[in-house]
Amino acid sequence: MGNVGGDPASMSGGALTIHQAAANFKATHHDVSAGVHAAAAAAGADNVAASARRLAAALGAVLDDTAVQVDLTSRLAANAAEDLRRAGGR
Repeated sequence: MGNVGGDPASMSGGALTIHQAAANFKATHHDVSAGVHAAAAAAGADNVAASARRLAAALGAVLDDTAVQVDLTSRLAANAAEDLRRAGGR
């Protein structure tokens, strides 16, 4: 019996690529947060600094949540590849 529904090797490679994208989101969160906090420190006005800190928190939450979702997608792809591998007798 051949592959059932797809190429497990290709899916495993895709899962790794997706996992790396999740790591990039996490790294971007750190960079964005550091940049916005630096801007807040340089703002000079308390209300502008507070707004920048809120922006950093909001962007951080979006990037963290996206990283989690992308990482879960990579795990689903890896598990699907393994299921196909087993279904195909490999």
